Amino acid sequence: VEWEKELVLEATTGLSYRVAPGWSVGGEARYASVYPDWTEGLHREAYAVFAGPNVHYAGKRFWATATYLPQLFGSPSPGRSLHLDEFEKREIRVILGYNF
Repeated sequence: VEWEKELVLEATTGLSYRVAPGWSVGGEARYASVYPDWTEGLHREAYAVFAGPNVHYAGKRFWATATYLPQLFGSPSPGRSLHLDEFEKREIRVILGYNF
């Protein structure tokens, strides 16, 4: 059995504006970085920056957020400005919640 020691750090932020009762629209940004064999020191192997729009709905007990995040740029790869070895070109995320 071979184990891989890899650390992925991410930071996400966003802003939204309420456009109607229960509905908000906004933008979100995410930075992600990969540190292989982090037990030997934090030497970043790859990174990517994503940003895009989001839509949020909140009812009395249920809420949902949908976000579309294309990769804007990443650590240099030969002939590319995106890092597609470790990260996706586009991400679609849906987060669901129920308050009880």
